[in-house]
Amino acid sequence: MTYVIPEIGVSYDLEYYEKYKAGIRVTFSPNDRKFNVKADSRIPQKKVHEFMMSKAPLFEKWLNKRDERTPITLPSDSRSPAFKKKLLDRCEELLKYYDGPRASQYKVSYSKSYWGRCTNEHVISISAYCSYLTDDQLFYVLVHEHAHLIHMHHKPAFWNLVELYCPNYKNLRSELKGYTLN
Repeated sequence: MTYVIPEIGVSYDLEYYEKYKAGIRVTFSPNDRKFNVKADSRIPQKKVHEFMMSKAPLFEKWLNKRDERTPITLPSDSRSPAFKKKLLDRCEELLKYYDGPRASQYKVSYSKSYWGRCTNEHVISISAYCSYLTDDQLFYVLVHEHAHLIHMHHKPAFWNLVELYCPNYKNLRSELKGYTLN
């Protein structure tokens, strides 16, 4: 069912989990400019709506910040083997400056929710959207994911390792937050 948050002129779809899952999960669909809400089936609809209304100022702030970001849209050939190879070759070239542990495998993903991802099996996936990044930004993404080969968390030891290879990581990380992946 669809509801509206009138204060910010945005709607949300409400869906209940079939099995009990504590709490309320809110995600955003940029294409529809709509929030998607999944709630524990024990939470009354009125309570979910009250929760969403109470978060309206936060959502408005988040949406305004999101609107200020630079959108990135993938080219039509982004799923071609040549596109993937070009991105992975660029990553390999940048990794010449990195002497830490290496992944067992590298992949190109089409995620809009992350720049890179590292699995417990030491597989690193790089988002195709990274093709738009500067060399410095892409190097930060690569260092970040490679640091997860040693530290599968974001505690101080992880950030110390990232900083060892990428001293300006804070600025680069901030720059990446200025993009919206479409």
